[in-house]
Amino acid sequence: MSRLLIAGLVLTMLISIGAANEQITVTIGEGTLMDKVDYSEAQPGKTYLVLPIQIENAGYNSVDYNPWYCKVTINGVQYNDAFIGYSLAQAGYPSLDNMVTLKDGGKIEGYMGFEVPDGTTTYEFSFEPISIFPYNIVYK
Repeated sequence: MSRLLIAGLVLTMLISIGAANEQITVTIGEGTLMDKVDYSEAQPGKTYLVLPIQIENAGYNSVDYNPWYCKVTINGVQYNDAFIGYSLAQAGYPSLDNMVTLKDGGKIEGYMGFEVPDGTTTYEFSFEPISIFPYNIVYK
């Protein structure tokens, strides 16, 4: 067996062993639809979906958080953060619009706003941090 193949097998085994104890928990609360948040107003035909979110790193050395890693999918269309964090904070909803690094045991929580079509009733939230190896992400 070649050294490269053996090294690859060992690396795969080490990643698999570590992954059993590593997890990112994403908890999403009930969303609220708002046409206006403080001074931010949704475009015609759109509304803001405001979500309470908590993200916790358990076991990974570090996990980068960026609002661009959070998305909602509605009817096959993916929507990014609307970056209305200042408006959310002014309206009493602590914002998750800052980029941070979550160390092992680190947790952030707050609200995000997504500009989505009027009449939205169902959506799927996803957190997709960039990494060479996939993260074990559990949604609640």
